[in-house]
Amino acid sequence: MTKSINAAGGLVINNLGQILLIHRLGKWDLPKGKQEPNESIQITASREVAEECGLLLENICLGEPICQTKHSYILDNESILKTTHWYLMTYTEESNLVPQTEEGIDKVCWVDEKDVDGLLSNSYDTIREVFAHWRGTKK
Repeated sequence: MTKSINAAGGLVINNLGQILLIHRLGKWDLPKGKQEPNESIQITASREVAEECGLLLENICLGEPICQTKHSYILDNESILKTTHWYLMTYTEESNLVPQTEEGIDKVCWVDEKDVDGLLSNSYDTIREVFAHWRGTKK
């Protein structure tokens, strides 16, 4: 039997138009995490971005949904299907980025959009899918 979990995260843009990326377990990624009990998926998205990147929650502006992605994996001999809800977010304050190392994150950085695709070659299909949806909606 497959266990389903919900997660949420964000594609965060700062006032210079740069995109927030994290480096986790050897791959470039976007901040995201599991929904807590009795927590709205929108709160999950903002909370996880704040926790994983060291941003102030009150300075994250949640925008429109981008898409949902699904992926499966095995954890402790159990099949897991994770649905992640992705949101566009803005962060306009100066930020001292702090990676949440206990989540395997070793780097957090703002990246110019023109440099994102080079990094996404070392990422996950679902993250490339988020960018494709986002780019499709902003044209």
